Amino acid sequence: MLGKDFDRIADAYLLNQSTVPAWTSVAPGTFVRHDAGGFDKLALDPGRGFENFAVLISYQPSDLTDFMEALLGQPYDPVASGFICGPYLSLGKVGRRRHTWPCRTQEQLLSSLERVVTALAQMGEPWLASLRDPQVLAQQVDPNAAAIAGYAWERAGHLQNAHACYLDWLQRLEGGQELLQRQRKNLPPQRMQEYLFLAQKMGLNNELTARFQAAMAHAEH
Repeated sequence: MLGKDFDRIADAYLLNQSTVPAWTSVAPGTFVRHDAGGFDKLALDPGRGFENFAVLISYQPSDLTDFMEALLGQPYDPVASGFICGPYLSLGKVGRRRHTWPCRTQEQLLSSLERVVTALAQMGEPWLASLRDPQVLAQQVDPNAAAIAGYAWERAGHLQNAHACYLDWLQRLEGGQELLQRQRKNLPPQRMQEYLFLAQKMGLNNELTARFQAAMAHAEH
């Protein structure tokens, strides 16, 4: 199936379903739905040759944007960002393992979309609603995204878990710096910014923070 046919058929089908109200298309195969506290995101991710596709869903709280901009030191587009939890929808659950739906022909695509709508109504919508609870969101955020996981635990009031996640990310950055230091190089500026921001949150002041502060100050001049 051609990509343009996939997008046209899938987008029209999903937007016309009464079981998926209030979704807005922001790009081919990508939909968002805002509320007072944040937004849901749904995306269709075709596989090679458009023989199958995955459905990704997640929720992102609005206040995460401020955290990410402080962490990165630059503007952050939450809609264009990835999925902080989940995100793969299947008939039985929402999980981290990629699940695909067949779409080799138009008939197969329509059949899969019908089942996607059912899965969304039965599994996806309740799961998305549950993520409004900070405790649930913190438990569901991908732990590999350690900085975001730390913030999720922090906003849920679990500071010990938050600090463990922040420390995990700091240690990863330290490991990257150790490898580069052998070549007398530093981490990219964005990574140095991340380290300095999280080190400040953790109250750390070490040789590496001083080195990064000097490097960042030098880059500004």
